[in-house]
Amino acid sequence: MELAVAGTAALGTSVALAACRAAQSPRVGAQALATAAGQAWCAFIDPTGSLYAPAAARAGVNLERLLVLRPGAEALSRTALRLVESQAFPLVVVDLAGVPGKPLDVPLAGWARVVRRLAIAVEQTESTVLLITDAAAARPLPLPVAQRFELGLLGDQLAVRIAKDRRGRIAGPRKVRASALRTELAQAGKEALHDIRLSA
Repeated sequence: MELAVAGTAALGTSVALAACRAAQSPRVGAQALATAAGQAWCAFIDPTGSLYAPAAARAGVNLERLLVLRPGAEALSRTALRLVESQAFPLVVVDLAGVPGKPLDVPLAGWARVVRRLAIAVEQTESTVLLITDAAAARPLPLPVAQRFELGLLGDQLAVRIAKDRRGRIAGPRKVRASALRTELAQAGKEALHDIRLSA
């Protein structure tokens, strides 16, 4: 699944953390990738080192069950593939967007092959891969993901649009008040982990 974020990169991080919280919930913890304690591990690939632990904790993420990796741009795809192929995590987040003032120098054109390999790795598993991208980043072709969400802020409202869905559900922008964002993201994270799989 791809989250293409327009404007602030923090928006993509907020959605990703909501998905991590949902993956660590007891409901998901009852599945095959769960730990004996009832909480699964999640992995967050953060090449810019921008993930802030106190904010992740405030978002409800169990930091003791969150593996954060900060590879260089040259090792980013290799790191993502190894994590996903390990099948040890119900959710792997890959931040390809970077942060304002510190863009990530990763051409998305080269990621089409990587995404196909990730799709093969999660096929027939309960794992999900969440790619955070910059909606304005140059790309000759869309990434071959099962779903692509476009997110942006319009004043006090979050605009969400399903730009691609392998089941054919394409939607126009839906606006959500910022005050309702936390509830919406928590629900979206739970649905994503049970309904969405990355595929070529």
